[in-house]
Amino acid sequence: MHKSRGIVSLTGWLLFIGFTVQIGFGLVWMVRNFPFLQMFGETVFQVQVSSTLRVDDYTGVLYPSVLLLMRVIGASSPRTWYMLMYLIQLILALFAGFYLLRSLRFFRGRVGACLWGSLVILTFPHMMQCHLAVLPYSVIASLLMLYAGALCRSFRRLIPLPEQYTLRGKAAAGDMALAGLLWLLLSLCAYEYLYLGLLPLLVLLGVMCSRMKPGKKWQLLYPGVILLLYLD
Repeated sequence: MHKSRGIVSLTGWLLFIGFTVQIGFGLVWMVRNFPFLQMFGETVFQVQVSSTLRVDDYTGVLYPSVLLLMRVIGASSPRTWYMLMYLIQLILALFAGFYLLRSLRFFRGRVGACLWGSLVILTFPHMMQCHLAVLPYSVIASLLMLYAGALCRSFRRLIPLPEQYTLRGKAAAGDMALAGLLWLLLSLCAYEYLYLGLLPLLVLLGVMCSRMKPGKKWQLLYPGVILLLYLD
């Protein structure tokens, strides 16, 4: 028993050291590459789309719109527009990872540990490559983490819910509304998420309905109407 605990403890420390080293190397790579623009083929396409905002069936409008805003701001700023885009993507990714870990109750929800875990997610080589590129994948990944976190918070508040619709249930409805907003933003980034992201919201709405008394189900109008407005 003691030997097993020792192995688990040693493994935990090795993982902590390894991921901390990853964070260090990732931050160094970020600082060294922050001033440069990676010229992918899709980068050129995104810049072209941001000039006209004319999108096709496979291109979302949200990322080119934000890119256009950064290009306008960058025109009157000492910083280049793509560095402003990198900064937004990095801040959003750091917050999204932190929010997801806290929502899943990783590390018992401790702020410092969740911040460390968010840095681990941020500095994964593939993720860091996306964060320092003018490509929509960084924003999509961050929105997916925020969406999953909002769904998790809502489900967690509903599971111990008593028969009556309490304040805890209303908080779950608020989390569902946030998840609906994030679903909308995801759909504006990539249209395939319009249907992929809708299914978890419908399941959540069904769970909310099953956890409420018949006389209280009128209160489902709040998340239900919001969901319909997003779908519209």
